[in-house]
Amino acid sequence: AELSINRLGQSGKPGQGMLDLYAQTLGPVWSKIGSVAYFFLHYALMVAYIAQGGVNLDGGLSGLGLDGIGNVPGIGQVLFAGTCGLGLYAASPSLVEKANSLFVLVLGAAFLGIVVLGATTADFASLVDISNQHPENVANAFPIIFLSLVYQNIVPTVVKQLEGDRKKIKQAIVIGTTLPTLMFVAWNAVVLGNVQGSDLANVDPMALLQSGEGRGPLLGNLVSTFSSLAIVTSL
Repeated sequence: AELSINRLGQSGKPGQGMLDLYAQTLGPVWSKIGSVAYFFLHYALMVAYIAQGGVNLDGGLSGLGLDGIGNVPGIGQVLFAGTCGLGLYAASPSLVEKANSLFVLVLGAAFLGIVVLGATTADFASLVDISNQHPENVANAFPIIFLSLVYQNIVPTVVKQLEGDRKKIKQAIVIGTTLPTLMFVAWNAVVLGNVQGSDLANVDPMALLQSGEGRGPLLGNLVSTFSSLAIVTSL
């Protein structure tokens, strides 16, 4: 944030992104290295989004009785990427913004439904049991934690929108970090609390909930809706 503010003051140009900051502060060699890492990071994210979006779409097709389509390897990923890409290409920026706002509202409603419904069936006692705690894995989770907050994209945008006001930027980052963190904790508690007793080393907790096993189809449908909309609004 400080780097973005300083560059805004020096250049007078709002809206400088991470690649601009790389070029202006790291020099020609390191800026190219940083740019390659930046593109690789977003490529990896896009692959992950498309992969999970395709899995969710496969499940939706199967739920509609279209198993013949949903069971074709890779068809879900192709349809998901094609639909999202075509929609973004054909729609106007204002329409995309309105659709994104609607998706966020539905996303919030699905999240609240998951927390309320999932909390009634979660085994929180097992979740906090000392035998299920693995602090040795915390360090491995840090890259995912910070990546999920997408600071590399959000901070320059926040600086631009708040016109370099340090106080407002600090408040936006602190509050904007705290709320998603609380949501992440609630999400993990509900999801993991509902799959306690399963072999989590070999089973995807989300896939288990989406299948409706043990907790009913409603929670599974809410998890699938939340997962799909979270991916779409992140593209």
